[in-house]
Amino acid sequence: MKNAKIGTVLAVGAGLLGLMPIEQANAGSFTQQGETVGLATGAPLPEGLYLIDIASYGNNRGSGYNSGLAVHTPVLAWSTPWTLAGARVEFLTTPPQVIVGSSEPGNKSFLAAFYNPYGAVALAWDLGGGFGFTNYLGVYFPINNELNQNFWVFNERAAISYTANGWNLTAYTVTGLTGTDAQGQRTAPDYFNFDLTATKTFGKYILGGGAFGSFDLSGTSSPTYKRQSQFALAILAGYDFGCFTGQLYLSHDVANKNYLDSNGHEVFETRLWAHLIVPLWVAPKPTVVAAKY
Repeated sequence: MKNAKIGTVLAVGAGLLGLMPIEQANAGSFTQQGETVGLATGAPLPEGLYLIDIASYGNNRGSGYNSGLAVHTPVLAWSTPWTLAGARVEFLTTPPQVIVGSSEPGNKSFLAAFYNPYGAVALAWDLGGGFGFTNYLGVYFPINNELNQNFWVFNERAAISYTANGWNLTAYTVTGLTGTDAQGQRTAPDYFNFDLTATKTFGKYILGGGAFGSFDLSGTSSPTYKRQSQFALAILAGYDFGCFTGQLYLSHDVANKNYLDSNGHEVFETRLWAHLIVPLWVAPKPTVVAAKY
């Protein structure tokens, strides 16, 4: 997709609550940190229907035991023909999935489940000069399954992008407010995430990197829960195949607080990410016919 301004959304939580007692769980951010690195989330999408597929695998930061976590987030984005206050109206939805496996001696386990479904509405402004700004209002819907996350999570996301001259310079933030479960317990904290992107396109190649971080804005109902934070760096490469664009990037935590293993040691996550951006349908540009005299 040539010079496409690909915006994306959403998120999925990486803390698998319910797999261990709440007192031991490392809840952290409900929205997966770093998932939009490489995407121009502040730029309006051209009118059309898009699939933005996000997948990653890492060592499950702060799980408390030796485990791996895979996250798959297939996002369907509709950039409508409508505008409001000069902004393009966009809708996004996803049914995220998580797979977690533990290889702890004597306690090996495997779980695959759907995460809380997510939906959002966005207003995306083209500010001119290569700059764009998008604001998303979204919600994770309660789901009653093995993850024990039957509660609402509301969030607001804001992103600004510069996409001129082959550059993608983007800053993206997520502020999340979590609800309580059926027992009135708060098992996940409020949180703030930020993803930063700096890439350059050379012909069909995309090269660059980014950074991302998160920190808790509140605690949970557990009196032993300690607020968590982390910061990671990433390197990225991508390629425009014409009918779709693919990206791969590798991230590693360089700082964290209270992401600990069962021995009380800090856990620095390493994660491999993949993005697949497919325009399913793009509205044709209006044809201008010159009048003949």
